[in-house]
Formats: sequence, structure tokens, C-alpha cells
Amino acid sequence: MLLETKVKLVWVSSRPEAELVLTKALRCATSSLRPFSEEEQKNHLCGQWSSVDPRNRPPAAFEDLAAEMVAALHGAAGRGQRSLLDVPLHAQMAAEAYATQAARALGTGVSLLPQSGISLYQLYRRFVERKRDLYERRFGLNDANSANLPSADNFEVVHQNCAMLVLVSDGTFSTVDHSPFRDYLHRNRQNLIKEKTGILWLGEGKDDMPHFLHYTFIEYFAASWLLENREKGTEVAYVWHSILNRDVGVGVRHILEHMLSDGLPLHRAALEGSQGTLEAALQAGGDPDESDRFGRTALVQAASLGRADAVGALLAKGCDPGRGDALLGWTALRYASACGHLEAAERLLQAGADPEHFVKHVDDRDLVFEAAERGYPAVRESHIL
Repeated sequence: MLLETKVKLVWVSSRPEAELVLTKALRCATSSLRPFSEEEQKNHLCGQWSSVDPRNRPPAAFEDLAAEMVAALHGAAGRGQRSLLDVPLHAQMAAEAYATQAARALGTGVSLLPQSGISLYQLYRRFVERKRDLYERRFGLNDANSANLPSADNFEVVHQNCAMLVLVSDGTFSTVDHSPFRDYLHRNRQNLIKEKTGILWLGEGKDDMPHFLHYTFIEYFAASWLLENREKGTEVAYVWHSILNRDVGVGVRHILEHMLSDGLPLHRAALEGSQGTLEAALQAGGDPDESDRFGRTALVQAASLGRADAVGALLAKGCDPGRGDALLGWTALRYASACGHLEAAERLLQAGADPEHFVKHVDDRDLVFEAAERGYPAVRESHIL
């Protein structure tokens, strides 16, 4: 597509494979492929909001609002979330998702952002909700088996399954039974291509596989699929297990963790990694062993993420180190060891966690030496025994 245009400047993400592909396809030097700067994001937001403003205000009128949006996204990234701020897509998503609110904020002086701030997950959620509303206004709530473009009624189902199909093609989620949906996609292929959904399209290749405008949409909808299909048992358990400590699942897990911690202050504090926030949540009372929708306590979540300080604080509050989750039946120690978080594992073992729950590695000798070198005696002793 790019070769058929007169594009002179291309912005890409920092992903090395993206740079390599575009460098080869466009026959240009890698140094010319640069990230989207903060200033460019602000200018993009101003231009987009001005172009749809009912009062026709100039781009300069939106400068403060754009700066607020970019600063908020940088703040979210600084709390341990994966940063994709140098991807122009995020500026476009923010412009679309907050266009109406930006125009209102400019006239009333009300903040552009929700009181709780904004995270990259919230940005994707708001963008997807807006796309769903557009489908409903344009196509109505049609039968999910209709031969027409996917309606608002099955908008997310379509994208969730497409996301899973993309990941299945990579061999990551091989247990997912996708054949019925593949037939659906094949039947509706031309309608999907013709209407250009804005999030995905079906490719022209022999595989008939869906292709997303940006890989993070795959991650968002795959996480949504996992959450909504959590009752399927072994199928979802396999998928969850496969993404815990693999590069291909990092983005899926990042978004899923935010979905799971919605409405759970202790889980949210453990996820964001702020000691002050965690202490405030613990002091607020409530059940320290409260579970999320995967049946994980905040202790299990903190252990799986390697938040050793959070693990220590939760153990001090009386959280049960022997309690497993509902999806895999894994305890906090098993998560910590399976994901390679030795410091979190050490704290759990010292608190009395069963050493039998430590996931043995291929070469235990290396782990014993590493534990001794880094000062984790409980981990070392559990393997020597």
C-alpha cells in the first residue's frame, strides 16, 4: 500500500521487526524511520479536534488540552504500564475517542480527562466503545449470523475471535476451536473488506486470516476474549498459561491485568507497583484475600508480576500464601517461580509457602547458584532439599 503512494515520511513503532520490514519494503535507511514525538502527538490531537469542532476553533485553541492528554498518557506509562506513546495510532485514537469531550472541555473549562486519570487500557476501551456505537448507529442490532457487516450486537465477538485467529496462526493458542468462526469470516469476507471496519480487515492472501490495523488491537481483543470465556476451563487455562512469561503474550497480559483489576483497589495497587497506593489500599480495610475474576488474590497477582515489595506487604497483612487461583490452581509461589521472580519467591518461602509449589527448572543447579549469588537462601534450600 505504501509503495503505491507518494509517502515521503513514515512513522513506525519502536518494534525492531517493524523497522526491518519497512526498511526493506520501502528501500530507505532505518534512520529515517523515527518515532512520533510528544510535540507531534500534541499537534496531531489539536489538528484532529479542530477539524471536527462544531464551533470551528483553530488548532491552537486545543493546545492545553492536547498537552494534558499526552502528559496523562506519559504518567500512565510511568506507573509501570507498557508505553506505546511513540506510535501515531495512539494520538489518533485519543483524538477520536475524546473529540466530543475536548470540544465540551474547551467551552466549559472542565478537565478533558476522567478524575481517575487515563491508562493505555482505558484509551483502548474508550476507543472500542466508540467504534461499537458507530456500528450501532450505522447498522443497527442485526442478527449475529447475518451476511451483513458485523453489527453492534456482535461487534466485539467478531474482533475477539479474529484476534484469537491471528494468534492461533502464530501457534500460540493452538487449543482454541476456531473452525466455525473461520467459516463465518470466509462468508463475510467481502463485506468486511468493502466496509473497512477501522480496526481490522481480511487479507487478500491464501490464508483468509484477519489482519488488524495495529497489533495492539489483537492484544486488546484477545484479552477481552480470555475474560469473557473464563468459564471454558482447560481451553482458557492453557491460553492464560501460555502468555504468562512469553514475549508474544506481554501485551495481552498487560491489558488483561487492567481488566481483571477493575473495581479491586488492592489488585490495582499491586498491578501499578506504587508502595504508597498499596499501603493506602491495605489500610482501607476489606478482605486482603479478595479474588479477581480469575480467582487470583492480590498476593497471587503481585507474585506473578514480580512485585516483591507488594508480596511482602500483603504477607504482612495476613494474606494466605497457600491459596491457589481458580483458573490453574496455582499458588503465589508457583506463579512467582514459573515467571522467574526469585525475590518474590524468596519472600513467600520465608513466610511459610510450601516449597513443593516451586516450579522446578530444567537445570536446577543454575537456579541454586543464582539464588546463592543473589542472596535468596530459602530458594536455594528448597532446591537442595
